[in-house]
Amino acid sequence: MPKRPSPSGDIAPVQLKIHVGQKELSQGVCGHKYKKEIYEKTRKLLFSGAQTFMWNSKPEGNCALNQGQEEICGAFSLMQGQALIGLDGKLSKNSLASQKAVGMSKACSVCRRLASIREACRLCDQFLCCSCSGCCSSCRRVCCSLCSVTE
Repeated sequence: MPKRPSPSGDIAPVQLKIHVGQKELSQGVCGHKYKKEIYEKTRKLLFSGAQTFMWNSKPEGNCALNQGQEEICGAFSLMQGQALIGLDGKLSKNSLASQKAVGMSKACSVCRRLASIREACRLCDQFLCCSCSGCCSSCRRVCCSLCSVTE
């Protein structure tokens, strides 16, 4: 049996299914405005989530306002190099990052031999034994063979 004829005839334009997603919206005419809205919404969600986490983690309530930044950092286990969202919503460097890592090896970072007396390289903070440490010719500080400038 043949197909039924279209009531509009051959005059109707061809209709295609078009999917408009997030990518198409952000690349469209109002893309800059749309990206700005997404950025502001994401920032607001992150900041409110951080505030909620800080207030709910302490049973005393909002007493974190009276404490120093170091005491707040000490309550949580932050990774080395991890930033902290402050009360004003800005990122601050972790003050605990300057501390040495726990459980470091007793071996020299260059020769991997155990050494009783170790020195740290001034540039990369790797520990060295007495035989592997040298003096940089440009800055005259103790450094490893990877960081030193030799003549």
